[in-house]
Amino acid sequence: MLAIIAFLILLIGWFNYINLSTAASIKRANEVGVRKVIGASRGQLVRQFLTESVLVNVLAFITAMLLIILLQPFFNRIVGKELSFSTLLHSAGWIYAALLLVMGALLSGAYTAFALAGLNPIKTLKGQMNKTGKGVFLRKSLVVSQFAISIGLIIAALFIYAQLSYMQNKNLGINTSGKFGGVQANIQFNPQQLDKSSIEASVDVSTVNSDNDTRDRHLKGAKFFDADHYPTLSLKSVSFQRRGSNSFTGKFNLTIKGVTKPVDFPFNYTEANGKITYNGSFKINRKDYNVGGNSMVLADEVTISIMAETAAGTSK
Repeated sequence: MLAIIAFLILLIGWFNYINLSTAASIKRANEVGVRKVIGASRGQLVRQFLTESVLVNVLAFITAMLLIILLQPFFNRIVGKELSFSTLLHSAGWIYAALLLVMGALLSGAYTAFALAGLNPIKTLKGQMNKTGKGVFLRKSLVVSQFAISIGLIIAALFIYAQLSYMQNKNLGINTSGKFGGVQANIQFNPQQLDKSSIEASVDVSTVNSDNDTRDRHLKGAKFFDADHYPTLSLKSVSFQRRGSNSFTGKFNLTIKGVTKPVDFPFNYTEANGKITYNGSFKINRKDYNVGGNSMVLADEVTISIMAETAAGTSK
């Protein structure tokens, strides 16, 4: 689909080049007439104009390659893929590019070259150039084709944009939950001495469990938690504030994949039967921690729920 759109845009560019070249042919008519008078053959003129067309197409090709390199990150964010310019460097990619370059040079330069090379030198130098009905019809046909392709591409772009927006914003009704098993925590929390309280916890990322082995392998991979390079994620308190008799808000630093961001963690504190329970949740944007990359399937917002239980008088 994208290849077809790219080819149609390229076709518009070729049509536009032909129109501009033929529109400027009057300015070059005297040049052609003089060269024919001094002995230039039709073949020499055709080769000259085709060479000019090749040079223009080569410059356009180089510019296009530079634009691809510059705009690739933005394109990746739009489509949610990690495409690389290196994929074009294989032999087949360069062959296709070379074929497009040759085809573009011939299509965009052939008509202008043969039309100018075929001018009558005497009539040209006398200013008696005739606009043939065939030439006018071709130019009008190219203009109509340009408008038709452009309108079609605009309509297609609107449909694609609407579809992408729908896919990105529509709640698919699929909620996935998981848990970590390897948790270590040091809890020094006293509701009466919040300024002296502290909570630190770390989680072994490799213990992630979402009840799906395939998904768990993805979660441990480089695109998500990257367990090989970042084996743990951590949560460290900064300060606490009382919200109610048994409810508090803690300001924490959350570190995932080497990225540390401040988070507010509201939680409830209950003490009963010799046990202390801490229970609460907070939300983060997974992209802030480089988890999951760009995706039209994954939601950016993730809810983290924490429940910890300690024996009264202990810190773990």
